Amino acid sequence: QKSRVRHPVAGYDLVFTPPKSVSTMWALADEGIRRAVERIHHEAVTETLGWVEREACLTRTGAASEEVRDTTGVVVALYDHYDSRAGDPNLHTHAVVSIKVCAEHDGKWRALDGSTLHRYGVPASQRYNATVMARLHTELGFDLIARSTGRGRQDVVELAAVPRQLCEMFSSRRTQIEARRDQLVAQYRLVQGRMPSVKAMYALYEQANLDTRAGKQEPETLREMRRTWFTRSVQVFGTFERVDGLTRHWRDIHQAHTAGTGRPTVMRAADNVDIEAAPRGFRVGVGEARRREDRWQVRAEL
Repeated sequence: QKSRVRHPVAGYDLVFTPPKSVSTMWALADEGIRRAVERIHHEAVTETLGWVEREACLTRTGAASEEVRDTTGVVVALYDHYDSRAGDPNLHTHAVVSIKVCAEHDGKWRALDGSTLHRYGVPASQRYNATVMARLHTELGFDLIARSTGRGRQDVVELAAVPRQLCEMFSSRRTQIEARRDQLVAQYRLVQGRMPSVKAMYALYEQANLDTRAGKQEPETLREMRRTWFTRSVQVFGTFERVDGLTRHWRDIHQAHTAGTGRPTVMRAADNVDIEAAPRGFRVGVGEARRREDRWQVRAEL
């Protein structure tokens, strides 16, 4: 069957992207806050990759690849990007993980077990998000808020000081994808006479992503991009003075916090999550929300 055809790869691209409010504030804030946000982002990427390396980087040996073996580590190349294909602020890092790993028991180089790495994708993403948001709160003083994404999906933790309408304006890439997805869903219902399943919906979203994916534009300097983002933000606030007032407000929050008036943390990424201790009702709820219940999904939810 086609689904069983194996396709060799050279590596895996793990993308670390903070919530939109973080990229939005980073794009418009002054130099001090911008560099502090970048530092926190890079530290969270490094810590999460270290966790992935300890937990999920394995190899398989034996005639049928049935023996799971630990590795001495992984080789990763990091690339920072600052914008989306639609030109919106989108601070993110590509972590390109080599497929070749060294087995700890015999020192031989083998292939990374991709199935295990994929299972840890969602927990790693949640861990990165929790680390970034917790540090923005504890180190820079920003309050956090859970915002609904609609359609029954899980809430997203954002920076309360960044207006929602500003985040939405800088999410044009997502808007393009979702508009095309809705068209594909309508076509699916017309042909099949029913709504697509969860698996089919995911495939339609992936198709919408490809259909709306424009070629990369001529690169600009970060200074040029920030000037464009500042100008675009006037569409929400009306005047440059109000945008500048918002950036001063962010600086005041940070300065008040570093002066000793900050509050304790409200969330964290736990190193040792006791999955078995999670209540049965909680695990069932995870299964209903994510269409399956397994230890990786429960870990991500916790």
